[in-house]
Amino acid sequence: MERDWKKDTEFISRNTVLAFTGNALFSVFYFVMPFLAGEIYGPGRLLAWTGIYLAVEIGFCAAYLKLLRKPVNRMMEAVKRASQDEYEAQNLRSQAEIFALQSQINPHFLYNTLDTIRSHALLCDAEDIAAMTESLSTLFRYSISRPGEMATLKEELENVRNYLLIQQYRFPDKVEYLVEGMEDEVILHYPMPILTIQPIVENAIHHGLEMKIGKGHIKLRAIRTEGRITLLVSDNGLGMSEERLEQLRRSLECSQAGQETLSGAGRQKGAGIALANVDRRLKFYYGRQYGLRIRSTLGVGTMVEINLPFEAGEQDEKRNRQG
Repeated sequence: MERDWKKDTEFISRNTVLAFTGNALFSVFYFVMPFLAGEIYGPGRLLAWTGIYLAVEIGFCAAYLKLLRKPVNRMMEAVKRASQDEYEAQNLRSQAEIFALQSQINPHFLYNTLDTIRSHALLCDAEDIAAMTESLSTLFRYSISRPGEMATLKEELENVRNYLLIQQYRFPDKVEYLVEGMEDEVILHYPMPILTIQPIVENAIHHGLEMKIGKGHIKLRAIRTEGRITLLVSDNGLGMSEERLEQLRRSLECSQAGQETLSGAGRQKGAGIALANVDRRLKFYYGRQYGLRIRSTLGVGTMVEINLPFEAGEQDEKRNRQG
């Protein structure tokens, strides 16, 4: 949006300068040159000459306003969107403050309790319980101790692995997790809002693979192009009907305006709420052209596309600062 705003501003400025310059030159040649050529007009002819000039000026002004109508409308729409985004941001900040007040229980008590359970499990040779407790503790540390922060893709993947380790104990040999295209260090160090990927994976298990007969697969693939990074989270679960998919897509659109995203059975099952939350945060951080896109086929599976902006020079500079 910032680029479009700059482009429209430059377009208006450039054409305004050209218009005023052209109008001034036209006026000089129209009135001054005949006098310099020695032609003298009577009052009637001068009045007619002036009338023609005014008609040309009116046509010129109409053409100039028509030329600027689209960029001016786009700028007004951008101002309206910016005002709406600021309002939504204020609501998010207020919700975060309320959440912080509600979550003032010392998290160290929770961590210490989980560490105690893990220690007792190790003493009793219950290694599975110890591993599951450690993963749960790591999950809590990741999500509770750093709300609202940014994380690298590498950290997000590690958080997903801890989540899936717990799910493996719940559903033994039920879910296979595959990661592709993560060899690029630039992609691994890309910053994004915390808890971007794990809610999507959780949604895939809960709504796609949990009731599926047989083994399920979740694949995470990264694609980097010149202007964006796309993360693809796909599963071979139950999939969705066209009607349900359209409802979910509408819920993402409604979430941008802060409206209620789902109703009826969808809200009761919590379907789509996690996706709408992730999509809303991505659009808040990066702009409305980014966020989630969902594709699904009933009986085949679902793919969630996470679209993020990418500028090579900016990312290299961030990595150098971190290094």
